[in-house]
Amino acid sequence: MERANSSWLHRSQALAAALLGFVLILAPITSVLASEYRVNIGDVLELSAASIPEFRHRGTVAVSGEVSFPLVGEIPARNKSINEILKVIQERVPQKVLRRRALDGSEHDVVIDGDEVSLTIAEYSPIYVNGDVATPGSYPYRPGLTVLQAIALAGGYDTMRTRMENPYLLAVDLQSERETLMNEIVRQQARIARVQAELGRDSQESDIPAVSPVGADTKALEVERLDVRKSDFEKERQHLTEAVQSLSVSLDLLGKQMQTEAERAKIDQEELERVEGLAAKGMATVVRVSDMRRLVLLSASRATEIEARFEQVKQQRADEQRKLQKLFDERRIGLLKELQDAKLELAAIVSKVSAVTQKMFMVGAIRSQLGRGGTGAPELVVVRRTDQGSDRLVATAETELLPRDVVEVALQLGGYSSNVSSHHPVIREHLGSLERSGGNPLTGLPN
Repeated sequence: MERANSSWLHRSQALAAALLGFVLILAPITSVLASEYRVNIGDVLELSAASIPEFRHRGTVAVSGEVSFPLVGEIPARNKSINEILKVIQERVPQKVLRRRALDGSEHDVVIDGDEVSLTIAEYSPIYVNGDVATPGSYPYRPGLTVLQAIALAGGYDTMRTRMENPYLLAVDLQSERETLMNEIVRQQARIARVQAELGRDSQESDIPAVSPVGADTKALEVERLDVRKSDFEKERQHLTEAVQSLSVSLDLLGKQMQTEAERAKIDQEELERVEGLAAKGMATVVRVSDMRRLVLLSASRATEIEARFEQVKQQRADEQRKLQKLFDERRIGLLKELQDAKLELAAIVSKVSAVTQKMFMVGAIRSQLGRGGTGAPELVVVRRTDQGSDRLVATAETELLPRDVVEVALQLGGYSSNVSSHHPVIREHLGSLERSGGNPLTGLPN
């Protein structure tokens, strides 16, 4: 058994020597790379020992900047070179004992020599490509990777930003959407003109031409709606006015009746006093006095009844007058609210038209570029993290990247203009009318 173990040990040592020689041959190449790169968060390091093939472990540099390996523990790794990290590992490994199982199942302790330990970067932190590329995202890093190679990994340049649909079909859809919005602008303008007319104000909205037969029909319908609303309001106003006038006439009649009854009651009271004087002298009977007293009471009762009726009719007239005033007030409040809502909606639609117009310009530029088969020179920026933050570096296609770099790609589409919000005469006229009236072009409301 001892002879077999001895033979196996000799073979292992020979194999270890061969592997160690191979590692030493590659060591200069590794050291060159290591001297040029500082380990960072997310890098995956691989630790191995030449004499123990099964001793191969990987560790990822954590957010704390440390990496952990068996028999070694946690080691600071961030911003350190591979050689610096390896030196720390070589100092710790000889102090550790590894229990190893032989082919026959027996186990024995092995002390790893620091010189046979090697450390490499198994995986670098990825790089990121964003902007006008086919498939933005993260991609594996390898030493010597350039900006152009990263763009190739991301599928190459893409003239259709945000992966838009077929620009030729999209142009038709945008044109249809824009026409719909323009008709909606005409509808809101006609609505504003109608409300202004109901409020008794002059409006310039009605002077803006319709852009389609639908828009013309909309304006005609708003004019018809204005006539109907005016007629309905006039009928309600006339009804309440007539009710107030009728109650006023009733009040005049009741006032005259009250005056007549007051005079009659005064006469009856004077007659009662005269009869009571005669009765005291024996010149009038008790029956006569009683009849006069009943007559006075009847006159007073009639006067009280007429006075109560007068107050009732007076209250009814006040109620009808309040209804008439409320009719005017509620109509004006409703019209002002409708005017405010219409101007807000108009401003929102104008903003949408501006956005759709910008899209149409962009799609037109893309179609033009596709037709010519090219674009302008791309803008390439590399965002690189540093201890102080992030740096934005103007790059070229041959700029070499580092792990965790972010490549931003922006293609220059010729002929694109972002100032298109007032290209259409309807929008231009709308904005101009708002400025002339002192309104806010964004909200359509007075400043």
